[in-house]
Amino acid sequence: MSRQITFAVLALLVLGGLFVTLRPNGSNAGPQDVRFNVSINGDAMEPNEFTVRDGDTVTFQIKADRELDLHFHGYDEAVAVKDSETATLSFEANKTGSWPIEEHETEAELGKLVVQPREGN
Repeated sequence: MSRQITFAVLALLVLGGLFVTLRPNGSNAGPQDVRFNVSINGDAMEPNEFTVRDGDTVTFQIKADRELDLHFHGYDEAVAVKDSETATLSFEANKTGSWPIEEHETEAELGKLVVQPREGN
């Protein structure tokens, strides 16, 4: 009987190891819809770094303590944010790299968008 238990335990360990090794992970999944809630107070953006994968659709919902125009370099996307109102900006992240996010008028860098290559493509 102890041989059968030993064999069963070894079989479970091997199967568990295969599952962990071969399971799909998020980086191999297809493009995702990714949403971020962003707040800007003074010269601070929270969060201030956003990481997505190539092909993802990115949506930013942005609130600020003042009116400002936010510019996403590399994508040439901009959004006007009004004091205490939520502004929404969506686009496909189809250019890999690290891109600054700036207040358009002052050119102050408030954050960055990091677009990583999608593995398996």
